[in-house]
Order: sequence, then structure tokens, then C-alpha cells
Amino acid sequence: MRNFYQKHKVTIIMFTPIFVGLAFFFYSAISGMRTVNTTELPDTANSVNVEISDYQIQQIDEKTNFVKWVLNAERAETSRNDTQAKIFNPSLLYFDHNKPKFTIVAKIADLDKASQEVHLQDKVVLKTSDGNYTILAGRMNFKEANDFISFSDNWTILNNEGYTIDGSEGMVNKDFSIVISKNNAKLNKQDINLKADHIRLELKSKDPIQATGNAVLEINSEQKLFANKIIISDLGRIKANGQVNVKTPEIDCYSSHLEILSNPDKSPKLAIFTGNPHVVQSGNSIYADKISYDFVTKQTSLEGKVHSGY
Repeated sequence: MRNFYQKHKVTIIMFTPIFVGLAFFFYSAISGMRTVNTTELPDTANSVNVEISDYQIQQIDEKTNFVKWVLNAERAETSRNDTQAKIFNPSLLYFDHNKPKFTIVAKIADLDKASQEVHLQDKVVLKTSDGNYTILAGRMNFKEANDFISFSDNWTILNNEGYTIDGSEGMVNKDFSIVISKNNAKLNKQDINLKADHIRLELKSKDPIQATGNAVLEINSEQKLFANKIIISDLGRIKANGQVNVKTPEIDCYSSHLEILSNPDKSPKLAIFTGNPHVVQSGNSIYADKISYDFVTKQTSLEGKVHSGY
């Protein structure tokens, strides 16, 4: 035995480092596998962002196989589970029956893939493909399931119909036939200067303009109409209801209802007050069944039971 050890001593010493190295390798490999298999990701792992260049996402209609909308960006930061994304310099192109309908661009946007909702902010601009509408806003919200696109923060709408609309909050449907302005709403077109809490512009309606809540229509620089609700037809006729008041240099008239007939050029012609109408002159109130005011002659006529007081 001693002779065997001495005989193979050199060989054993020579291979000892190799045996040690192999043993360490197998130990490390087994330990590493054990570590991978038993280590769990932290609960916050899904919130870790992944940066992507030339980011693009698109939605396809499952029935028609048409593209619904495409979102492109220079870069994006997506969550690890890819359900949320912060997008830089986004451009969203929306299609209607496979034809481009409008484009929205902004400085930044947040995308929620689960709800198919995009929140755009900072110098948001929406332009229709036909060039008829432009919307400027500080913030805009696009959601595939919603018929309306909402916007806020110093927004305004420009369109080929000649309307200029703005307010604190606004909405427009995706075919651009209905525009809604809320809170400090304003609408202007040629001789129409309208303010109210809520203004609805429905272009396909016979009565396209409806204003409710503290509505004020500036007929001209010297003539104003105040009411709870004002409706303006496409022919220029005006209806007003609820605490109606028309102020001109010649008349200060109140009623519950008012109708203003228009000239062929849509300018106001005759105002007809009903619903306990009365005129205030020199601090005195004069009542009648109906009061009329001619915008051309600036004459006032009272009909029915005329009396002063209450």
C-alpha cells in the first residue's frame, strides 16, 4: 500500500487541482440553480419601466380587420407587464372605416392598454384629415370606447363653419357633428357672441346652438339678451326661456319666454316677450299680455291687459 501511494503520489498531486476545480464548479452550479428556483421577484417588479425607442401600438377591428387607430412615438417607458406606458412626442392617428379621420399630437401621453385610453398633455393639437377642424388644448383624453373626445386647459376649436368655441372643459364626438363646452363656455361666429355655463353646438340640427345656465347673447354692442336657456336656429331665430331679460338703450324688458324673429340675413328683426312680460322704465314696471320690440324701428308695443305695478 505504501509502495502504491509512493508510486502514484506524483499523479495524485498533479490531478488534485483539477478535482478541486470540478468539485467547486458542480457545487456552484447546483447552488445557482437552487438560488434561481427559490428566489421570488418583488411585488413591485411589474412597476419597473422598460424604455423603448420608435414605439408603436395599433388596434385592429376584429370583425372587419381594419385598423382602428395607431399610436406612434419617438420613445416610451412601459411597465414590465406592458399594461401602462408613458409616451414622449406621441402621434395618434384615428381611422373611420379604414380612412384616416383625425390626428392628435402632443408632447407627452399616458397609455392604459387595458381600457384603451390615452391621456395626452402639453401642447395638444387635434386636426381632422379633411382640414375642417383644429382643436388646441393643454390636455386631451382619447378612449376607444367613448363616442366623445374630452379636453381641457386653455382649449379652443377652429372650424370651417366659422365657429370659435372655448371654455374650461370641452368635448367633441368622433364625427365632429357635436361640440360641447362646459364652465365659462364661449361661442363666436360673425355677429354671434354667446356666453353660458354650458354650450352645445350640434351642426346637423335645425337648432344648432343651445346655451344653458347664465346665458348671455350679445346681439350687438348696445343690445344684450340674458336667460337661463338660449336656442339659436340655423335661420337665425332665437328662443329664450327662464328669467329672460333684453337690455337695449330703448328697452329693459323681462319675461319667462322670448322669441326673436330674424331677417333674411339672420339679423334680429322682432322680439316677442310672453310669460308675464314687463318693461321697466324710470324705475316703474309696466305689464302686458305680450310685449314686442322692433330691432329695426326700435319701437316697443304692449298688447292685452296693460297695467303698472305687479
